Amino acid sequence: MKSRLTLIQNKFCIFLTSITLLLSTSCKKNKFTFSPQAQDNPPLMLSGYYDFVYKRMNDSLEHKIIFLYANGVVLFASSDHSQLNETENDFKNGKYYALIKNEKNSWGPFKINDGTLEFQRWYAGQNVPVHNFTCRILNNQSFEIYQTASMVRGKKKQTENMSEVYTFKAFAPKPDSTNKYVK
Repeated sequence: MKSRLTLIQNKFCIFLTSITLLLSTSCKKNKFTFSPQAQDNPPLMLSGYYDFVYKRMNDSLEHKIIFLYANGVVLFASSDHSQLNETENDFKNGKYYALIKNEKNSWGPFKINDGTLEFQRWYAGQNVPVHNFTCRILNNQSFEIYQTASMVRGKKKQTENMSEVYTFKAFAPKPDSTNKYVK
């Protein structure tokens, strides 16, 4: 009786192991679909950040901030409108970087081709964690995000049109672009 029970347990363990292996190899891990593109002579200013101010549901204002780096890395930040000066001080003194250097959703790659800026961002906790943003470069100091899409197995899905115009603000020193998520 004991050997029969052991045999059944072993078969069950083999079955569970097989199912686990099958599921792990059949599910393609969502990841960025392009690498950062280094910028030698970019059509956008890189000596600061890009800012979009929007109104929240409670009528307060928030800044969406995007840092673009010459190495093709993008850093996403935000600040309450009333605290922008403090946030900028934290960018300068390294406090902001210390808080976000290990935050996966703060980093992504970007590339520029034919007047189009494209970047990707990780949204942890969502069913489709990688999102792609497509932007029109309006001039060397502004761009408009006009489309976002969820990335599923390397393909754009659930495309949504939008309009957010980001404008350049000269700023130095920028937070460090070193991170473990964008290679």
